[in-house]
Amino acid sequence: MNTTFLNHDDASSLDEAQLELLLRNHPDAWDSAPHDISATLNHLEAINSLLTSLPEPLAKPTLLLDRQSGIIEQQAIEGTLSVGREPASGWAVKDVSGLSREHFRIDHRNGAWFVDDCGSTNGIRIKGQSALVKSKALVNGDVILAGKAEFTFIDPEL
Repeated sequence: MNTTFLNHDDASSLDEAQLELLLRNHPDAWDSAPHDISATLNHLEAINSLLTSLPEPLAKPTLLLDRQSGIIEQQAIEGTLSVGREPASGWAVKDVSGLSREHFRIDHRNGAWFVDDCGSTNGIRIKGQSALVKSKALVNGDVILAGKAEFTFIDPEL
């Protein structure tokens, strides 16, 4: 599977219409942190920044890995995508501390996209939620925390 590296220095800011659209497409943002609207807005701004930095709109469900260096890696999800350190995984991310050989898997079932922990050492979390998850239906914009990495799930159909 190919990974694309993109620089996102020129990401634009949200305007009111974009914010309204993101909130409509990501309604659980309010449920996940109702006490901290500022954090929710910052999360939505970060998602918008990632999306506006891409050279063309995403055509398929995609995972984005935002590197601290300002580089975004993206991996389209076709069927099932496994993520971990090992090349046998669908997406080998070797240089992330705390990532297991096969850390998590994303697949489509029962009409929704799910993330499943593959028995990783450190587990997975969804940003904004404190508990570890074994399996969870994903919504557009969910951030999967695995090891020291943050993977953002984007589905242009949602």
